[in-house]
Amino acid sequence: MKARNYLSANIRRDSPFFDIYLEHLLDGIISQGDAPNHQSQHAKESDVELAAREIAQILQPLAIFMSSNPHAFEDATDDTHSMLRDAWFNVVVHGFTLADDRGRKYINELRIIAIHSPPLVLESRGEQDESDIELNPILRRGESSERENLQKKHLTELLPTRSGEIKGLSYRKIIFLHSAYLVESLRADAGDCTKALSYFLEPSMRRGDVSRTMDGIMNAVMDRYLTKTVNASNPTFSARYAAGQLVSIFSSCCHRIDRVQQAAFGCADRIVRDVPSALCQRSSLFALLELLSLMWSSCLEAETDRYEPRSVFKSSRGNVTVELSDDYRFRRQTLESLHSKAKSWLTAAIDIAPSDVKGLLQTYLSDFDDEASFGHMSLGRSFAIEIGSMIPSTDQRLSSLHTLGECRINTASDFMAQYTKRQEYRYSEALPDHSLEWRSFMSMDRRASFLPPQDTESTDAITALAHIEKRILHRKTTPFADVRDILRRAAALLCRSDQDECSIIHYLVCIPFAMFTKQSIKLGVSLWLGVMNENPRTEPRILAEVVQQWESSIQRRLGLFSPAITSPDPFFLKEEFAPSDSESVAKLKQFVHNQLAPHTRLLQFLSSHYNATRLGNPDTQNKFVRLLDVTLEAVKRSTPHPMAREIRFQIVLFGLKVIKTSTTIGVAAQSRLKDLILSAGLSWFSTAPRWSFGSNILQLKTEIRLLADVMTALKGTSQIGTQPTCSTRSLASKETLLQLLLESEQSRLIVWAYPSADQPKAHSAFHHTNKTTLEASTPSTRYVYFLFTRLTLIRLLYAH
Repeated sequence: MKARNYLSANIRRDSPFFDIYLEHLLDGIISQGDAPNHQSQHAKESDVELAAREIAQILQPLAIFMSSNPHAFEDATDDTHSMLRDAWFNVVVHGFTLADDRGRKYINELRIIAIHSPPLVLESRGEQDESDIELNPILRRGESSERENLQKKHLTELLPTRSGEIKGLSYRKIIFLHSAYLVESLRADAGDCTKALSYFLEPSMRRGDVSRTMDGIMNAVMDRYLTKTVNASNPTFSARYAAGQLVSIFSSCCHRIDRVQQAAFGCADRIVRDVPSALCQRSSLFALLELLSLMWSSCLEAETDRYEPRSVFKSSRGNVTVELSDDYRFRRQTLESLHSKAKSWLTAAIDIAPSDVKGLLQTYLSDFDDEASFGHMSLGRSFAIEIGSMIPSTDQRLSSLHTLGECRINTASDFMAQYTKRQEYRYSEALPDHSLEWRSFMSMDRRASFLPPQDTESTDAITALAHIEKRILHRKTTPFADVRDILRRAAALLCRSDQDECSIIHYLVCIPFAMFTKQSIKLGVSLWLGVMNENPRTEPRILAEVVQQWESSIQRRLGLFSPAITSPDPFFLKEEFAPSDSESVAKLKQFVHNQLAPHTRLLQFLSSHYNATRLGNPDTQNKFVRLLDVTLEAVKRSTPHPMAREIRFQIVLFGLKVIKTSTTIGVAAQSRLKDLILSAGLSWFSTAPRWSFGSNILQLKTEIRLLADVMTALKGTSQIGTQPTCSTRSLASKETLLQLLLESEQSRLIVWAYPSADQPKAHSAFHHTNKTTLEASTPSTRYVYFLFTRLTLIRLLYAH
């Protein structure tokens, strides 16, 4: 064993002994055991045990040999491929499976071998009509009724949903499928779930019981992979690597064989459904858009080059290659299926991370290869504009707008405006020209360094940015146009820099926060997303700065946390028996809106970015948990204002999403965070009811929809914190009380927004559940609710 391990660790691919030693190891596995003959159908258990021991002696040397030459088996010859496949068949025949103790004992060695083994089906099998499963002699070894029943039992335990199909399969098909399950499950445990699609190239996998059983194996492989990805316990299963898996699966969605396409679409559906942030990555999104363009180009050839069709289409930008059939009708069907699925996939991604996905779409539109299109037409670019113009279903405000006849509104204007802004700084110089006022404070010997890009470019940028920040903090007049220009050029420097540039990132975030206006924060969010998409290595630093500045805004009592938005006490106002002064009311509303707008825009950015990155670096989740911890504590103490209802409950909704999806906090921390969320929600009801009644019905519809989303999110996290522990108490009563108060709040808003009986069914369902929920609650909760109602009435009477 030591000699074999030494040879395995030291023989390299360029050695003349490589092929000889590999053949020796594989033959040592394949040669164990004999095929049954007509005289003896039942192999003795002792012979099987002896052969298994001989195989076990070779597994470790083979695993070391394959891991020492990781790239040597990627382009294995057909002979090597056949020997590896036969070795796996013989391993399964002799009991090395996941359902057997022998397989579990050597699972580490088997996993390493599986990682470096090609699929058990040759790529060339897709061009043949007959199957070689029935002809392979290795699959017939140990064949007997007892062993067949045992193998079927083990495979049924692994695939309980396919027990009916497994019963009707022959012994050889059972061994093949069991081998496929073993190899691909072990490969999925190592972070690769795409190779299982290759098995649908086998002709026998395209129909019947074998095909349905292979579907079960594919689902089991995806289950193992997605379980580890969703748990985010290993960097190999982060969203970044899941995006790489999606690239390969998207390519298989365009495969020349229909059965492979069907399986690939199913796998892509599952990944996008369970890990939607995998589509919020540059690699997967660009690959999907490029595949749309390639498929459109392949169908266009029916009109431009019908009699000499190309079969291979490549895109270096999307890093995808597809090999298509010569059937143009099948190509069109593939394009239609891919286009339909891509729309549903990206719609789901837009719903959870609108800012990040739209930022990536703008990056895709920024780079354009004119030679790869026909007449300046590209389906991928057209599709990117269409998706970027969509209104996310999670946007309570815009999705509440009613369509006017055939005129359908979208966000194309804002999408293209942001795209135009990004183009301004994407190709601009690093720093402004000589005409700006802020240049005057620099010394003459430093000004020359601004013209050509030199080593001092970053230093000059830092000096200029520090001067701008100092002027803003000292309340000196600083034109917003100058601030916008210097920030765009700083963003341009970050986009093309391969250094850390932490100081420039600091000022790029701090200057918008120093101004803390609606315009500055909107500009900052646009620049931050642009830099993160163009230079992904800056993303952790930018996010850390944003979180730190958000906490600083709480300490400085800005925006939502400002006492300036406090509603005046009615007893301190002049009472007049006259109509309200609409002009002063409008001015006050605009002032409060301007105060709340920065935090509202920042919360949209943070919510989108959390959904896009939460399965990446665990430190990212910890940043958001800390941010929520500080914010929820501040929300409990902040001054309620009628116009602040939306952002306060947006924070509550964001917190509920975080505790439901976070994988880095324990049970106790989850319970504590939920307690903070419930307290922040209940703090809105700690004072007399405050209403933003008026002519802005869209705002009321937005808040009605928002409260419904909060109640749905509460039900989705109802299992968290229900059981008391040694350090926490049960939150069930507190949650029920908040649910009752939210329903009461929503019903009052519905009455004002829909005074007639034609209110939407989605809202009327919540409007009529208040009494039922109250009757189903505990006596203590009902007592608190009724006491709260009485106190509210007393406060209302006192206020009037």
